[in-house]
Amino acid sequence: MDNLSKELVRLKQERRIAAMVRLAEDERRRREAEESGRRQAEQTLRAREDVLYQVLMGVHQGSVDSYLQNIVAKTIDTTSSLQAYEEAKLKVTTINKFLDKVEHKKNKPEVVIKDLVASFLIPDVDRKKKQRQLQFEEKKYLETARKTIQAAVGSAGQKLDSEQMLNYATNAGLNKGNDKK
Repeated sequence: MDNLSKELVRLKQERRIAAMVRLAEDERRRREAEESGRRQAEQTLRAREDVLYQVLMGVHQGSVDSYLQNIVAKTIDTTSSLQAYEEAKLKVTTINKFLDKVEHKKNKPEVVIKDLVASFLIPDVDRKKKQRQLQFEEKKYLETARKTIQAAVGSAGQKLDSEQMLNYATNAGLNKGNDKK
């Protein structure tokens, strides 16, 4: 009996230990499930934050690029305007010096007479030269056209004469054949 009672106590302890093991395993599974859910929620949150961060960085980078492009464009415009202004000033100075020299030379009577002669005489000579050249070209083309037309007329006349002779000979031959019948 003592053996049975010890066996009973041992069985009860085993059941209690088995129940405790089951409870511990259930608790461990529950905690693992909670931990897995938390990890999954953290990963989802991290993924959302990463997407938001990337979008924010894209917008930020776009803003920076736009800002820098505006700065570069304004700098280029300002620099080119200043450079154009300086070049224009330099050209104006150079042109003014040149015009002053020309005016000084133009006020001399010899230069005035030379300019007047050049403005009246040279265009007239050029015009006459061009007229002579045009007349020469027209004469050359008219002569070529006349020769071509004469050659074509002569060729057509010879062809017509040979056809008439052939027709005459053919008609004469036919008439002789008709006379024999």
